[in-house]
Amino acid sequence: MQLKAVDEAFSLEQIVPYFQPIFELKSHKVMRYECLSRLITKDETIYLPSEFLSIIGRSQSSAQLTQRILELSSAYCIEKGMRWSINMFPSDLRDADLMKWMQSLLGRLHSNLGGVELAYDSVKDHPHLLQNLIEKLPNIHVTIDDVHSFDNKLTDVIATGVHAIKIRGALVTQFARTGKNKAVIEAMIKHCDNTKCDLVAEHIEDDNTLDAVRNLGVKYGQGYYLSQPQGRMTNLKQV
Repeated sequence: MQLKAVDEAFSLEQIVPYFQPIFELKSHKVMRYECLSRLITKDETIYLPSEFLSIIGRSQSSAQLTQRILELSSAYCIEKGMRWSINMFPSDLRDADLMKWMQSLLGRLHSNLGGVELAYDSVKDHPHLLQNLIEKLPNIHVTIDDVHSFDNKLTDVIATGVHAIKIRGALVTQFARTGKNKAVIEAMIKHCDNTKCDLVAEHIEDDNTLDAVRNLGVKYGQGYYLSQPQGRMTNLKQV
């Protein structure tokens, strides 16, 4: 996919959350919403994170973006009674000021609907950072995103008490098309069942992929075939 260039100055106030549901595949009920950042320019062009996050990183504004998306997402989702998760940057886990701010905000909200997602490659060598996050934010739902292998590092991450892991989209797509990665996904299914950690298949983009992961035993899924990210959520049944 060719990326558009962000060719104008923008502020964090132009970045807003879009909401993409994660479904229980058997019942098609919504279990949780991932809150995805979108940059909306003055001419109403919508940019994906891959098209502007590098600018956020260069300006050292990652923590401010996390704060903005958390504030907007929590306000909207709690009002609607939606379970939700925001994406955190790897640097967020080492930002003591941000962690204190999150503790304060989430403590005031008195809600257990919220969650965070972290990329697997950013935490697989640092499970103590995950443990620290879970201890500081005990009511938060923690998901590990973009998991691409099954090994001791993954089992160590799951052992910290995370609530869900997501299978990298490329693994899911290859399995659906060619059968490759079946053993890896089956190992994830077995371990997640044994540890009561939810397993989510990402990037379900067609009916064949949906059938392949569902028939293998994956219980949860997310992708454009199921629902595209939306600025406001309507007509979706949540448990």
